[in-house]
Amino acid sequence: MTEHRRLRLILPAAVALAPLLTCGAQAQERGEFMRDALSGIGLLEKRQDPIDYHERPPLVMPPKLDGKALPQPRARSTSTAWPKDPEIAERERAADERRRPVGNQARGRYDDNNATLSVDEIRNGRRAGASVTTEAERKPGDTNRDDSLLSPFDLLKGKSANAEPSDVEPARDVLTDPPTGYRQSPKKLAQPPSRDPINNASRERDEADPRAYQRQRAQQ
Repeated sequence: MTEHRRLRLILPAAVALAPLLTCGAQAQERGEFMRDALSGIGLLEKRQDPIDYHERPPLVMPPKLDGKALPQPRARSTSTAWPKDPEIAERERAADERRRPVGNQARGRYDDNNATLSVDEIRNGRRAGASVTTEAERKPGDTNRDDSLLSPFDLLKGKSANAEPSDVEPARDVLTDPPTGYRQSPKKLAQPPSRDPINNASRERDEADPRAYQRQRAQQ
């Protein structure tokens, strides 16, 4: 009878405490979730296991050799059978080209190793009897400003209608120029026709006009 009464008292208490235990477990899970979310965005530090620090063992030192067990230094020598490094060969070739004088070119004018000859040195190297050019030599077709200018006498003289065409054909500068022979001037200049052309609209109108016929008869 006493055991039966005890069970009757324990069962209602257990039923009353069961929701409290369930809510506690859910609250703990929600707390863990919020802690993980806040630690993921950097607001809280993540829980980490403590680091187990141990003192490292001392370094193993070599025995005292006193220079007896070390090998003797060898003299530096390059074997002739060993191939030469292409990168080293390229660097040596580039250095030789930089030291070589390149004359009065665009790159050589700013190079300290450039050996540019002066005017006196060039004249001393001329052979005996060679003429020294004092004026600029002009060639046909040179893009010179003086070639495109005419003097006042040339402008007043004008160009004769009976002038013979030039037989010199200009050279082709680009591939789009006409082929050789197409730009050569004709042997004779084209002369205007001595009479009216056949298909003359004004003459056809006069022939169809009876008053034109009467005017022509009156002039005769």
